[in-house]
Amino acid sequence: MNPRATPQPPPIRLVGIDGTVVPDRWAQGCGRCTFGLVHPPDIGHRPLYSARRIQFERGELQLCECRAGAAYAILLLKYSEQEAQR
Repeated sequence: MNPRATPQPPPIRLVGIDGTVVPDRWAQGCGRCTFGLVHPPDIGHRPLYSARRIQFERGELQLCECRAGAAYAILLLKYSEQEAQR
């Protein structure tokens, strides 16, 4: 290892709702989206988890039709259902 090399951050490890690591690049989006979201709105001062869930419930998110968008939709539905049961 070169001691003068610029340190690189570790790769992003995406974790599915079941706790397993998602190793595939598909989860990062298809080129039309970022992680399944097309032009996501600002999250304001809320934590990302709750901001995206609220935006999803209000119909403010445009989810991509790719695999990442479908996976994100499933995740947001589950989060929304969990919150409704509280």
